[in-house]
Amino acid sequence: MINDIAEVDIEKCIGCGICAAGCPNDAIRMERQLDIPDPPANIMEYGMQLLQEQGKQEAFIEVSTPKAE
Repeated sequence: MINDIAEVDIEKCIGCGICAAGCPNDAIRMERQLDIPDPPANIMEYGMQLLQEQGKQEAFIEVSTPKAE
């Protein structure tokens, strides 16, 4: 909060709308976006997408891939 005004952290927002639904003053509203990407097909795809966005996908693949003996 800044000066008793709630602020949405865009980096953490997932677009669920809970903040807008719970706002007692109707100060937040959700607006439909036309260029919404397709959602991930499963949790593994979602996890890989998050890792890629954070620049950590290569490190994850390196750690999770078994070494050839």
